[in-house]
Amino acid sequence: MSPKEKVIQIVLDYIALKPADIKLIEDSLQPIKLKKGSFFIKEGMKNRVMGYLDKGLMRSFYIDEEGNEHTTGFYQENAFCTDLYSFRTDKNSQRSIEALMDCEILLMNETAQNELIHNIENWALFEQNYIAKLLTRKVAFQGQLNKSNSAEAYNLFIDTYDQAARYAPKYQIASFLGISPFTLSRLKIA
Repeated sequence: MSPKEKVIQIVLDYIALKPADIKLIEDSLQPIKLKKGSFFIKEGMKNRVMGYLDKGLMRSFYIDEEGNEHTTGFYQENAFCTDLYSFRTDKNSQRSIEALMDCEILLMNETAQNELIHNIENWALFEQNYIAKLLTRKVAFQGQLNKSNSAEAYNLFIDTYDQAARYAPKYQIASFLGISPFTLSRLKIA
């Protein structure tokens, strides 16, 4: 299945599409490549794009007042990625999204997104339900994480973020889990 067909399938899981809708969606998706270490979105800038990550791995993070990085999430293959707050509010992004490996992304800019909202019946419903599903998963994950000891948290991470567990730097995983890199190393040895 092509990357654009994968996106169409995700949308079809939520709403019905006419052939003209499918063509409009496919035409709105522009393929780009992002090299490892490059930024999809930078903190402090307005986000004007949404992407579908076909290949690769990315992480979101922010830098606190003392200059420490805090990983807030991972984007694995076959998922949408953006800073939704910045995209929807036209405010500066409060986090960065960085490629942890070379990535292939289908990019949708703000203009294309608005065209889909105005021309595809129930597009807003698709977005709302897709986002609600993601937020429900994230809240459930965080809830389980908060009730877990370090070993349980790491096992939950492996189960939920299998690609990130294999390829993300360990200090970023530790930051995401709220544990020290030393503790994570001890867990992996045991």
